[in-house]
This record gives sequence, structure tokens and C-alpha cells, in this order.
Amino acid sequence: MRVLWFAAAAVVLFGCNKQKLAPDEGSDKPSLSMATDGLWQDMGPVEVDGFTNAIESVTVNGASVPIEGDGFVAEVGVGRGVTLIEAIGTDARGDTYFARQGVLAGEFQDPNPPISDALTIRLNRSGLQEATDLVGGLIDPVALTAGVTALNPIYQDAYGVFGWDAVTIQADLVDIGFDPLIITSNPSPGVLAVEVVIPNIEVLTNATGEVVAIDFDQDVYVGADNAIITADLTVGVVNGQLDIQLIDPVVQLDGFWYDVSLLPGDIESFILVDTIRSTIEDMLVAKMDEMLPALLADTLGGLDISFDLELLGTQISIAATFADASIDAQGIQLTTDIMVNVPPAIDKPWVGYLGAPAAPAAPPMLDDIGLSVSDNLLNNTFFQVWRGGMLSLDLDSERGELEPVLLAQLGATNAARVKVDANLPPVLIDRDGKAQVQLTELDVRIDTPGGDNGEYIDLSVTAFIELELSIVDGNLTLELGTPDLILDVRDSDWGASNNSITNLLADQLPIGALLLLLGDIEFPLPSLAGISVNSGDAWRESSGVYTTVAIDL
Repeated sequence: MRVLWFAAAAVVLFGCNKQKLAPDEGSDKPSLSMATDGLWQDMGPVEVDGFTNAIESVTVNGASVPIEGDGFVAEVGVGRGVTLIEAIGTDARGDTYFARQGVLAGEFQDPNPPISDALTIRLNRSGLQEATDLVGGLIDPVALTAGVTALNPIYQDAYGVFGWDAVTIQADLVDIGFDPLIITSNPSPGVLAVEVVIPNIEVLTNATGEVVAIDFDQDVYVGADNAIITADLTVGVVNGQLDIQLIDPVVQLDGFWYDVSLLPGDIESFILVDTIRSTIEDMLVAKMDEMLPALLADTLGGLDISFDLELLGTQISIAATFADASIDAQGIQLTTDIMVNVPPAIDKPWVGYLGAPAAPAAPPMLDDIGLSVSDNLLNNTFFQVWRGGMLSLDLDSERGELEPVLLAQLGATNAARVKVDANLPPVLIDRDGKAQVQLTELDVRIDTPGGDNGEYIDLSVTAFIELELSIVDGNLTLELGTPDLILDVRDSDWGASNNSITNLLADQLPIGALLLLLGDIEFPLPSLAGISVNSGDAWRESSGVYTTVAIDL
């Protein structure tokens, strides 16, 4: 995941025309400033305190406020996400001056515990069939017969002829063969009705013994056109793992046949065959009870999102555990709790990640797999990335990390340095049914020692970026649209007013070139036992706090 390095790129790509700014004249020039009592705010009214010099009138976010003495106080309503507060003052000549500050408002969550219901997954009827097909392919004769020799002997008897103990017989199971399994499932509220068909099953047993002092050792074949096992499956969660139980399995052998033609005629073959048939039926039920729930649990377990990656030298860990599982008439729904972990690297005041209001997740029910990705997962990840220092940057030409020529439009000559420092994490919110990434109070320091314009400039960046959602190469891709960037020069030695420099940089910012340096935000999507995503679609859910994903396998 590559996140919002546009701020550093912005300062590198400023301007197409090198200009000198006229210095401000007079020491008592008009000015204004303003501030809130913090960058982290609750939603609702926020108090703004401002100061003025030679200013006749002031508006704050478009509303007129009175000036009392050399200052003013205003209240600004802030909603969830980033709000840029802008005070605009007008002097006696009608010239305007501005001051800007961004705040982040909302209900903030502790970033350290797992995120509850971070990802809701539906395996719908078509996807469920894909899962059972996968499981059926994993049950082959070798897997099915593993350990069955422990049942031997499956038949043993001794009886007399003419008063003598003349017949002894023992039958051992040797091998089982069959064609690929066919597993079908039918979900209904609470249970998954499963039918397992084992076609062309053939069981080889070896019968040994003695008939009237004559030893024999013969193969005995029994089988059926189909072995049909029916049962109900239940799905639950125990200690973060899926718990699947097979309920009341029943087996039926259709087209049962046997061949005991090579056995001595004095052996009661029907008793032998009936016993072997009963043993086979019991064995198949026991094996399905042992294998089917475990294999299905392993297959469904692949639907969680757990991965580690290294980004710009920082390790990110995403670990998921199942929180709930249920079956309805359309399939199986799973919810996960997810822990996001990035080692903290910066020491800044924080309140928490931007929490999403509670709302029921509603994954799609018509595609193979439907997902609802909570904004809590995305915003917690953004917060962890921010706290991990991945929005901090320090490039210095003396260390060979930056070519001064890249900042020539800002007056750099022989040396340059760019430092980026994010005071707040980026956040994702819903705006008119679309996902938007917001970031404010991103401080940028540009040093140009011996520069033509001056030697330093400090500015702050606020950005609002709409996202286009898509599925690309098995990832949920949040493609960055054209950013709405608002700059605010806070300090410089350029000899012109901060407002003048801000306006110059805003006019010359090359958005097209900037976009070339931006990367999309990507989250891996779960796969089903290694089957990757074939196609899919993503959109914002109507509650405004989930991203919905529909996947075809």
C-alpha cells in the first residue's frame, strides 16, 4: 500500500516559470491569524480565536464575525473527517488576507485492540459450490484409506463341519478405489445440507483361512455404483477459528455388488459380504466425519486476510481471526476481527483512529464471494501507517538524496533539503456516495541555502482526494483521483507575505506531473484455497461506512 506521498512531490515539482516576488512594504502591514484549541476535535461547534492588524472585516468559513479590539472569536461547525477553517480579512483598501488551519473531527477509537467486524465475508451458493468442489478434489483414495488398516481384520469367524472346527476365515481391507467425489450443498437457516457421492467405489479385501485342513488366501472384491453420504453441517467459531461439525451422517450403497467366486464353497459368503458391507459403510461415515469438516474449515479459513509486508522499510502486519459464522438460505457469512500492527516511529499527540458509526454490514449475495470492508479497517491502517512514520520524509542534497536542480524553480542553487511531517493521519470518509481520502496539517519545510528567493519556506498542505474503487490483480484498489490541494505558507525569508507566496505556489502547482508520482492504495483480497479472484467490482455501501466488494472466482 502506497499512501499519499504527494506532499513531498508537490514541493519538488512547483512552478513552471521562475519568478521573483516583490517584498512587502511597511512594518505595520495588515495581517490576521487564527487558531483552534487543537487539531483533534469532536464533531460540532469548534471555537476559533483570531488576531488582526489593520483589518476592517473578517469572515470565518464564509460567515461574518465581529472584530473586538485586535481580535475575534468565531464558532465553526465541523463534521466527521477533515475541515479546513479559513479566516479571510479585508483591509481599508479592500485587499484581502487569509489564515488557514485544518482540524480532524469525529469519534476516535483505540488503535491497539483488534478491529471488531472489520471484514464481513459471504460465500454465496455459487462460491460455496466452488468450495465443496475443492474439498471433493482433496479426498482421494490415498487420503480416504489412510489408517483404515487399523480396522483389520474386518471379518473373522470359525465354525464346524460335521462336528469339527473345520472352517476359519479372516478378511482384511487392502485397498479402496473410486472416481472423483461429487459434493453438493444446500444452505438453509442454521445448517448446510451436504450430499457426498463417491462414484464407482471398489473395495479389495484379502480373505485367508482354512477349510477342512486346506489353507486358502484369496482376494474378495465388493463395491457399489455409488456410495452416497448425506449429513448436515453446522459452522461456528471457537477461539478465533472455524468450527465445523458433521451432524448425523448416513451412508447408502447404490448398486452394491460383490465377487466371492474364488472362495471355497463351504464358506458362508453372504455372512462375509454383509459384514464387509456394514464395515465399509461405517468406515465411510467415520472418514467423512473426520475429513470433511476439517477440509472445509481449511478451505474457508483461506478467506481471512492475514499478511505481512514491508513498505518503505517499515513492516506492516495484518492478522485476522474469525469472530462469527452463520448459515442462511444463500450461503455462509463470516465476520473477522483484524489486528493492524505497525511499529510506532513518531511521538506525536494522538487521540485515535477515525471510527465509523455502527451499521450492519451487507455483503452482496449474488456473486461467488461478497465482502464488506469496514472503514474502521482502512482508517486504522492509515493511522498505523502515520504513527509508523511513513508520512515523514527528510531528503537532503548533502546526503545525495535530492538534486538541487529539482528545486530550481524555488530558487535553489547549490543545495536543497525537503522535510515532510504529518501532524494528523490521513482518513477515509464517504462523500456523496464516494470514498474520499483527506489529509490536513501536513507540514513541509524546504531549505534552499543561498537560494535566489530565500533560504527557507514552511508551508502546510491540506488535500481532498476522491477514490475510484476497482478490483485489480486480486487487490481492492483505491485509485487516487485528481487531488484538491490547499496550501498555506506559514513562514519564509522570501521577503514577500505568506499569502502572496501561497497564491504563487497554488497557481503554479503542476497537478498532471504530480499525479505521475502517486501510487494507488491496495488491499489484498481473500482467495479460496488458492483460487485467485477472476473478476469483481467494488463500490461504496449505502451506510457510508463500508466498501462493498463482489468477487467472481
